[in-house]
Amino acid sequence: MPTHPFSDDASGRNRGAPAEPPRAEPEIIPPGADFPPRPRAEGALFTHRGSRIRVARLGPFGIAMVLLGAGVLGAIGLLVLLGAALVGAAALGVIVVGALLSQLFRGSPRP
Repeated sequence: MPTHPFSDDASGRNRGAPAEPPRAEPEIIPPGADFPPRPRAEGALFTHRGSRIRVARLGPFGIAMVLLGAGVLGAIGLLVLLGAALVGAAALGVIVVGALLSQLFRGSPRP
């Protein structure tokens, strides 16, 4: 069984080794500026450049809606668990009644 020194990570690289510098400088595009034109070699099929997602702080109404949604999901989960318990109890009842009827119709044991 091979053993690895504690300084190796899962990929086998040494954690203590200095990090190699990036191969290219990242391009910083200021807000509101157009994207630079893409080279023709990439193809013109994928012209969608992404979409912006804005995240805003939740107000009192938003917090109430999130809590209401969580409460509804919790109530649905509770109903599912209670339904499963009810089905399990019914199945257990059928098994017990079947066992009792089986004992009744079997009669006394023969000597």
